[in-house]
Amino acid sequence: MKYRNLIGAIVVALAIFIFYLSYVHFIGIEDLPEAGISCHALCGLIMISETLFGPTLTRYTASGLYLFSGVFLLSGWFLSSRQNRD
Repeated sequence: MKYRNLIGAIVVALAIFIFYLSYVHFIGIEDLPEAGISCHALCGLIMISETLFGPTLTRYTASGLYLFSGVFLLSGWFLSSRQNRD
């Protein structure tokens, strides 16, 4: 029970960082991932969308992917904490 608040704080901090990444990709500060680097789920999807749509539209796609993952993370935490309260 004591660790629930700590895990909640970590999840919220991670979601805030993901929202920051979404903003950075949207305004174009962060470079898009390049081929040849070690990529995981979101990075791989961004590289595929760059191949399909080109670099301009990929910035918006990357921003949307990060925004969706941040909202998904926060909503999962919120629903879990609400269920445990009831």
